[in-house]
Amino acid sequence: MSYDLFLKATDRQPDRHDFEEYFDDRRHYSIDDTAVWYENDSTGVYFSFELSDAASDNDDFGSDDESAAQLAKEEGDDYWVVFNMNYARPHVFALEALREIRAFIDHFNLAIDDPQIGGMGHGPFTDVGFLSGWNHGNALACGALAHEKDRVRNHYPTDLMERNWRWNVDVVER
Repeated sequence: MSYDLFLKATDRQPDRHDFEEYFDDRRHYSIDDTAVWYENDSTGVYFSFELSDAASDNDDFGSDDESAAQLAKEEGDDYWVVFNMNYARPHVFALEALREIRAFIDHFNLAIDDPQIGGMGHGPFTDVGFLSGWNHGNALACGALAHEKDRVRNHYPTDLMERNWRWNVDVVER
């Protein structure tokens, strides 16, 4: 179970090179063939951004080549990148991911498709909408997992977890 956010170009469609170049110098990222993986060892937070099939299959996708963009639309891949983060994680995962998603969306001027129940739908990205949609889906996932037999349930007060997370983030960023 995971939260998937589909990111779409509103201007020029970026290409694979733009994608890799953006993440190349950013902290906590490792680049794969078609994805980048964020993992912060200090906080335990992890998630990914993955190129759509059309973007990863066609190195010219995102150039001014109309046929590549048209091919993507015909195949239903009018999005460029998918953000993915597992559910059944503490709220701080969403807080840390928010910073990275916001920076990525702002850099490339992207619109979103958030199909989750309680998500933002189509259009612009909002911080409140992301946190609300992710928290709603995460609560559903945690509820479903709570009914599993033999599942160990660990709870830590939210305020303490967020305080510890903020301390860890601040230490790393200094």
